[in-house]
Amino acid sequence: MNSGLFKSFEHVDLTVTVNDVTTRIVLIYRPPPSRTNGCKTADFLVEFASFLEVLVIAPGRLIILGDFNIHVDNATNGDALKFHDLLCSMNLVQLVRGSTHASGHTLDLVITRSIESPICTISDVTNDNSLPSDHSLIKFITDISRPHATKTTRVIRNIRSIRSDQLVEAIKKYKPVDSDDEYGISVDTLSVNFERAWLSSPLEINKQIFHGARTSYHDECERAKTQYHRSRIQSANTRKLFAVVDEITGDKKSTGAILPKHNDPQQMAQDFSDFFCGKIRKLRDTFHDVTKPSLPPCPPSHSFSNFKPITRDDATKRISAMNSKSSALDPMPTQLVKLCLPELVDDLVNIANTSFEAGTVPRRHKRALVRPLLKKPGLDPDVLSNYRPVSNLLFEHKFLENMCFNQIDE
Repeated sequence: MNSGLFKSFEHVDLTVTVNDVTTRIVLIYRPPPSRTNGCKTADFLVEFASFLEVLVIAPGRLIILGDFNIHVDNATNGDALKFHDLLCSMNLVQLVRGSTHASGHTLDLVITRSIESPICTISDVTNDNSLPSDHSLIKFITDISRPHATKTTRVIRNIRSIRSDQLVEAIKKYKPVDSDDEYGISVDTLSVNFERAWLSSPLEINKQIFHGARTSYHDECERAKTQYHRSRIQSANTRKLFAVVDEITGDKKSTGAILPKHNDPQQMAQDFSDFFCGKIRKLRDTFHDVTKPSLPPCPPSHSFSNFKPITRDDATKRISAMNSKSSALDPMPTQLVKLCLPELVDDLVNIANTSFEAGTVPRRHKRALVRPLLKKPGLDPDVLSNYRPVSNLLFEHKFLENMCFNQIDE
């Protein structure tokens, strides 16, 4: 990211804490000086020095790496000597040795504190021709330990293993009498063939042909991805547009996984239930103090006395247009319901018409899976008032709601 504080380079600043050991990892990219960008090496050295003054006084380990575009291997280069002097003054050491660019010179660096240089060991500087870059791949090993493994048990339904034909036959056999390439890239294997030809006969012409085919392949992938994402954005309605853009840009909200600190999940769920129910009770209590206004009678312009029975075609049309999201409480995922709809639609019609005639909804259909979500990122996750309850309804409930709304709206 470019914070705006520095004009001569961009950086990404990460802090990793594992087993109470903090390591700060800073990735640097300094564009080569040119008349277009107006960046001078002297400006970079001044800004980078001010940046290092902040980094070196911070506690914890420090690893700085990236493309600096300075020939640090050239002992007669004035800019390289000034850069080395800057690192020495900050008690830092540069670990990469050898050329890291196709044209020579050491441009890509790994820097640590001189007293911590053993935490990083350069294992390899490889000119990997399979990568679409003229920079070498630098591999280094750190002694950052892995976090302690935590065992998590998850119970899922393996929907992909279900054969639709067998499911349909099972529904027909055990049906109860009373029912209370998304984008495909058409790219040949020429790149692979050219790579094999170059490896078997390492001539310069074979290398150039392989690099050209590799570049064409990557360009074709980028064009296909661009066309796919553009079509998704153009076809999305106003309701889904923001979700599509968030998915493409990677800006996915992770607030659903954030919960207060707890030792007992059941007690935490009970605390949420008590808080949300108490909030509703307080809201209801405020209604007793409201004075009922006296308004003149107003005759209704429209009347609705009863629901009409729905037909098989109405239910099929509405269910097919419904979202395929499911609740963990659903006995069958919605996508399987749609897949087996010809065998299930009569039972769903019977449920809906019986509910309309009786004027009530079965109690088992009034359940919901309530998930607490933070109202917005950055709020304190340990404060229950910062959460809002989101109900994940059963498919039957959403189906009945859809059919009711359709008749009322008409």
